[in-house]
Amino acid sequence: MNNFRSYKNKSGLLSQLFCLIFIIILVSFIILSLIGCENQNPAKEEQLLLSQSAMTLEITKKEYELREKCGSYCVDYFHKVYQDKNKSDNYTIHSDYVSHYNKRTNKCYMFVKSKIVPKKDIGSIISSEYMVDVHENNTLGVITISSKENIKDVDKNKTLKESTISGKEDTIVECKMLDKNCKSKDEWDKFIKPFMEK
Repeated sequence: MNNFRSYKNKSGLLSQLFCLIFIIILVSFIILSLIGCENQNPAKEEQLLLSQSAMTLEITKKEYELREKCGSYCVDYFHKVYQDKNKSDNYTIHSDYVSHYNKRTNKCYMFVKSKIVPKKDIGSIISSEYMVDVHENNTLGVITISSKENIKDVDKNKTLKESTISGKEDTIVECKMLDKNCKSKDEWDKFIKPFMEK
């Protein structure tokens, strides 16, 4: 009988231990599912996703509209300031531009490239680049480079109507960035880069 009591006590302790473990697991599961349900409410998640999508769509729409307006301003500005001045008997001017709405500064910029080519075969070609804040009607910077081709044996080749180009000399005539002067094309390129980024 002692063995039976000892077995009964052991089995009672084991069943109590299993019941206790079962209750702990059950309580843990209930707590975890309650916490998980709060964080994973499908209706709340869907509502949050929809509001984020609407905000993103609204920002994208506004940004698109600002880019479109910037492009329109640049077309008008370019025609008034640059393209109407492209007429001369002695040289030809080729100009082009890129408009850019900068989201970080909330401004409309225009990068203009202009090249003045003499109508005679020999001479300097003047290349200019401008960074313009269109709304402020303000030129933020300019670089002007004179390129002169060194031509050899012009008289000897006149009969063949060709010339031998021995090299090209580029001279920076002007380089200004806001209130500072610049000394190289690389320095100029670094100056304009932030204006043309997002």
